[in-house]
Amino acid sequence: MQGRGRDGLDLLIPGISQLRIHDAHGVLPLACAAAAYAAALQGDQAHAFAYLAEAEAEPTSTSRRKTWTISTARRYFSALARAQLEGPRDAIEQLLSLADQDRVAGTVGHELICLSSIVRLGEAALAPRLLATAAQCQGPFADLCSRFAGGVISGNPVELMAAANLAARLHNDRFALDVAEAVLNLDQAQLERSLIRQAKHLAESSRRRLRAPQDGLHDRLTLTARELQIAQLAASGASNKSIAAQLHVSVRTVEGHLYQIYGKLKIEERLELPVALGSSGDDSDD
Repeated sequence: MQGRGRDGLDLLIPGISQLRIHDAHGVLPLACAAAAYAAALQGDQAHAFAYLAEAEAEPTSTSRRKTWTISTARRYFSALARAQLEGPRDAIEQLLSLADQDRVAGTVGHELICLSSIVRLGEAALAPRLLATAAQCQGPFADLCSRFAGGVISGNPVELMAAANLAARLHNDRFALDVAEAVLNLDQAQLERSLIRQAKHLAESSRRRLRAPQDGLHDRLTLTARELQIAQLAASGASNKSIAAQLHVSVRTVEGHLYQIYGKLKIEERLELPVALGSSGDDSDD
C-alpha cells in the first residue's frame, strides 16, 4: 500500500504462480489485484489489465469461499489499479462503496484506508469524513490521515507539507508524493518559494524511491492531462509566460508543472521534451 510497485511485483509474482496451482484459502484474486496495482504503478498496463482480469474473474464451482477480509482487500486493490489505468472517477465510487460498507460493519481501520485513498485521488469533499474517521483510530497512520485531512480542509499548504513530511518519515513514499504534488498543484503565485522548493525536493526524492530499477521500459509515471498540455506547449517552443497566459495561470504554476513533467519523463531540460513526448504522449489517462 506504500506504492513500491517493483518491490511488490518481486514478491507477488512467485506467489501467484504457486497459488494458481494450489490456493487453499482463496487468496489468488487478492494477490492478482495487488499485482495489478503494482504493475499499473510501474506503467505496465498490459500486465496490469491481465492481473486485473484474473482478480475479477468469476470464481469456479471448486473455488473456496473467500473470507470477507480477502474479498474486501481484493476490491480495494482492484480500485487502486483502475485509478492508475483508467482515471480516478470510477475508482473513487468503488472505494466509497467499500468505505460505506466498512462503516456499517464497524471496521473503522479499513474505512480509514479507503477514505485516505479517496481524498488523495482528488475527492476533497470527503476530507471531513476522513478527519472524523482518523479521530476514531490510533497509531501513526491515523495521525497522518488526520494531518492530511486538516490540510485539505483548510487549504493551508504549510499543513499539507507537514503531512507530506510525516508520510516520508513513516516511509510511505506514495502518500508523501501524492501530498507533495498536491502542494505543487496549488496556485504557486500564492506560495512561499521555500515551501515550493521543499515540496519539489520531497516529490522528487519520493519519486526516486518509488521508481523502478533502470532495467524496464515502463518506469515512467504518467502525465496528467494538464501536465501533458503544458509539456506539448513547451515542446512546441512556447515560453512559460506564453503558456501561463494561454492557460490563465501564473508563470510559477507553469514552472511547477514543468518540474513535475521533467521528473516523470526523466529529463533535465526543455530541449528534451519533443523526444520524450514522442514516446509518451499517449500515456495520459485523464
